[in-house]
Amino acid sequence: MRKEYDFSRARKAGDVPHLARLQAQSRGKTRITIMLDNDMLEDRQRVVLSCVKRKLNFLLPVQRKK
Repeated sequence: MRKEYDFSRARKAGDVPHLARLQAQSRGKTRITIMLDNDMLEDRQRVVLSCVKRKLNFLLPVQRKK
């Protein structure tokens, strides 16, 4: 830790209204961290983007010139 960091005015998360709300919402939940292969993530992103594009095409059909 650097010496120039000054935490003398730091507050606990429960004392900051926004952070206190986040903590209250996450009660009963556990945070986990996982490592995923980049290839798998790219594949999932492609699937999600194609689904979003199809949904947008359904909701906002392209008007073709006559």
